[in-house]
Amino acid sequence: MFPTIFALFCALIGLVVMLAGKTMKPENKNRSATRATGIGVFAVSLVVLGIMSTTIVQPRTVGVKVALGKPTSVVSNGFHLKWPWEKVEKLDGSVQNDVYSGDSGIPVRLGNNGRANVDASIQWQLKTDDAMDVFLDYRTFEGIQSNLVDRNFRATLNEVMATYDPLAYTEPSKGGQDLEGLAKAVQEKMQGKVKTQIEIRSVTLPIINFDEPTQNRINELQAEAAKTRVAEQRKQTSTAEAEANKILERSLTPETLTSKCLDIVAESNQSPIGCFPNSGVQPITMTGDKNNK
Repeated sequence: MFPTIFALFCALIGLVVMLAGKTMKPENKNRSATRATGIGVFAVSLVVLGIMSTTIVQPRTVGVKVALGKPTSVVSNGFHLKWPWEKVEKLDGSVQNDVYSGDSGIPVRLGNNGRANVDASIQWQLKTDDAMDVFLDYRTFEGIQSNLVDRNFRATLNEVMATYDPLAYTEPSKGGQDLEGLAKAVQEKMQGKVKTQIEIRSVTLPIINFDEPTQNRINELQAEAAKTRVAEQRKQTSTAEAEANKILERSLTPETLTSKCLDIVAESNQSPIGCFPNSGVQPITMTGDKNNK
């Protein structure tokens, strides 16, 4: 508002100086200089007022005209005229990506009463159809981002994480963390909080940094899960070996042994009498090694 008042004041001064120079007598040597000064000040003031009477709204952006603190209308992207005392508050309708990582991670309380810092990101977009209502509630785009998106995202993440117990192992292979499911729950709850003013396009939870007691307990559970998997594998191996031994025992019938014995004596040119059960002859030892027969 002040620049507009100043430009109007300069234009008025320029007009007064220009008229004052015009009323001077022709023989006055300052007449031309006074008139030129007045014309120059007046022209510059008009140019400034002309610039202040236009605005350009970028693509995927809407503008809200505000006159003397009161919103008057919403303008789309492109070139627009306005009164010099009007300002245009621009609301970015493009996709925004807010990232919380490292020192800016969001502190939460977990379902096991532990604490954690969550690295997270949220992708959101302002619904420009409700630009006037959103502006009336939050006044600026920074206010929308801070009070509507950031505040609700932190609250929603804490609500979801309060139901999450990382020590409740239902699927050891996932390490006790269903990050995709948690992110989806946060997205759905967040969309319910902001209603139709904001579209929540996605939520990502890349990592949860647990406090030391919780992390130590998770490490212990992972070690126990690894031992369990080793024990289960050993059990499966023992079962398979026992089954193989049973099959081998069933295959060693008298007929099989007799057939094997006949093969050996045929190769060694010995008498086959000992190969038959109850023959009263010492059976041949079947080692498969001719040198030991």
